[in-house]
Amino acid sequence: TWAEGSGSSTSDERRRRWAQVEPLLEVWKAVVTHKAAAPFRRGVPEGEIVQYSEVIRQPVDLSSIRRRLEGKIGHPCSELEFRHDLMLMIQNALVYHERGSKDWMNAVDFKAHIMK
Repeated sequence: TWAEGSGSSTSDERRRRWAQVEPLLEVWKAVVTHKAAAPFRRGVPEGEIVQYSEVIRQPVDLSSIRRRLEGKIGHPCSELEFRHDLMLMIQNALVYHERGSKDWMNAVDFKAHIMK
């Protein structure tokens, strides 16, 4: 895992960074277990990916956010980047789904939960 580190990073740097990431992973766990989180846990289904990518330029889902937190995608993200990714994920859903639809309303509900 990222906490165990890799490459030329020192142990102190890894511990310091993990101390910053660990609380964000706890928040992520609380977010991912919410009832409205189900559609956000994984990327867009394969059958929708072409249409989705025509509308949404920066797709993000909860699994990719976790991988970023752990440093498995790029560099481990900061608290600000974590918040940005969550809001981008919700905004993508609000843009992609028709206003008032079940999926759109789910995104509204999930946004309210995240903003608490």
